[in-house]
Amino acid sequence: MKKDKFSRSSRERSKALVNPETLQERLQRRLRRGIQTNYAGIFLMIPYLQDMCLEDKIKLLNLPEGGIPAMKTFLYLSILEMMGDSLSFKGKDLAPALAAGLPYHPSNSYLHRFLGKPTLHDVDAFMKAVGRRQVETGQIQGDYLACDTSLALYSGQIDIQKDKVSQDKYPHKAVRIYVVVDQGFRNPLYIQAAYPGKGAVSVGTQMVDASLEVLGDRETTFIFDKWFSVGELLEYIKGQGQKFITLLKRYANRMEEMESIPLDQFQQYTEYERITHIPVCLRNYSSEARLVVIELTVEEERLLFGYLTNDETTPDTEIAELYSGRWDSEFWIEEMSFMNLKRLPSSQLHKISFGLAAKLVAYNAMSAFRANLGEDFIQHNIETVYNMFFREQALVKLNNHEELEVIIFGHQHAEVLQAMYNNLSTKLREQRIDPGISWLGGYPLKFVFK
Repeated sequence: MKKDKFSRSSRERSKALVNPETLQERLQRRLRRGIQTNYAGIFLMIPYLQDMCLEDKIKLLNLPEGGIPAMKTFLYLSILEMMGDSLSFKGKDLAPALAAGLPYHPSNSYLHRFLGKPTLHDVDAFMKAVGRRQVETGQIQGDYLACDTSLALYSGQIDIQKDKVSQDKYPHKAVRIYVVVDQGFRNPLYIQAAYPGKGAVSVGTQMVDASLEVLGDRETTFIFDKWFSVGELLEYIKGQGQKFITLLKRYANRMEEMESIPLDQFQQYTEYERITHIPVCLRNYSSEARLVVIELTVEEERLLFGYLTNDETTPDTEIAELYSGRWDSEFWIEEMSFMNLKRLPSSQLHKISFGLAAKLVAYNAMSAFRANLGEDFIQHNIETVYNMFFREQALVKLNNHEELEVIIFGHQHAEVLQAMYNNLSTKLREQRIDPGISWLGGYPLKFVFK
């Protein structure tokens, strides 16, 4: 009991000593002295974080005031995610802290407490606001959305109910991550965590509702795997005025329907595949759906599989190609292993979801940076982008013009970066972005490549 009282009183004294004004004074002294860093690329991300307009969105979290500003702590968490270091940075390099507007690294225990502050509802509102900004800035096309789920491990002593064994063979002590990925640019639109046990209809309707809330009043096509091939869910999507494509579950009656299709009805699709479609009736679906059927011959064995859709105008071949694009969500989940997507910090959903929000912002910033690098780099995953652009040496210091000057030495891609970051303040103003970085005291950035 005495230890608990001591710890509580110590935190209260620390909170009284740590306030935004004190932090800003210490940060300014640190910036005027300058630092040497081996992570120059962190500062390259700042304009992309500015473009997200996070100040207003952070308010949606309804976090208590006082102590370290929530904006700076959240930015620090997001920057650590960009480096593949969730919740902890083991080095002494101050770049991650300074880029977030902090004069020092927050403790790991403080970061864990911070994750627990917002409610699940407020985190959900924040993530949707981040998604809307992605739509506004053109990082999301929104015409075709791939919906997927994956199991992620959590640290903690509580055993929650078991879910079906995934491909990763996690039988328990895991939560499900639900993600909606834009098939145009392979950027995430929405992400959520939930305990195992929710059914396809419950999960699917929530993904649809959240996506439409982010996209606004427009038509889109939701693309699901066979787990979501449930008449009630498909009826709901149709009732929202939207389209769907989903892999057919291979039930015996469906296989019989496909096998009964006359052979001359199929048309050549690829060298080894033929394609056609038929109308089918579904349980809990009020009208006929379209079943696109593909015939494949492997070692003289005839194989059939199909896709259900309510899209009556898109050619069969395009329906098949659109479904194959659903792998974008699988690729995104795999790409996010760099940010430890499947290693979550808690068994509590609000903390898990807030951690996912930091990953979402981190990924969006790195994805936008990657897109601006040009075609030679667009195929690289974020881990490769990190290795190619972040691990470089620099001096960071306020110069005589009150600019935060980042002098990067010997960067292997200096020519590409110089074209992007030359006259940065002018470029930001042209995009109606204030060059002054709000969380760094209003100082603008200046990059120099040597």
